Amino acid sequence: MGAANRTLMSEPFEPPRASPRVDIRLPARLHTDHSVVDVETVNLSVDGLLVRGDNLDAATPHDIEIDLHDMGWQRIPARVVRTSDGGEHLAAMFADAASSGKREAIQAFLKRYVG
Repeated sequence: MGAANRTLMSEPFEPPRASPRVDIRLPARLHTDHSVVDVETVNLSVDGLLVRGDNLDAATPHDIEIDLHDMGWQRIPARVVRTSDGGEHLAAMFADAASSGKREAIQAFLKRYVG
């Protein structure tokens, strides 16, 4: 194979996100089977979010609640995608079961406050 036919990749391929994430700090809560953990969002999209907190590597939330300012707290079913090694960050995708109304609230919030 000639050099013209090869493609070199210097970075791993990451497929584009279905919904772009927006860097935004909002109060949030992780609801687990036994507790509620206060956290702060790092970024947010219609499909998921990244939060910052303490000891999140042990957290297994089934719902995430986000304070969308004047739109109020929105509680959304979610599943953990990954946590950081130190447990400071947790990434979650909103569950397919999340009502479209909750996703629409996030979309409206992002459009209204972020642009």
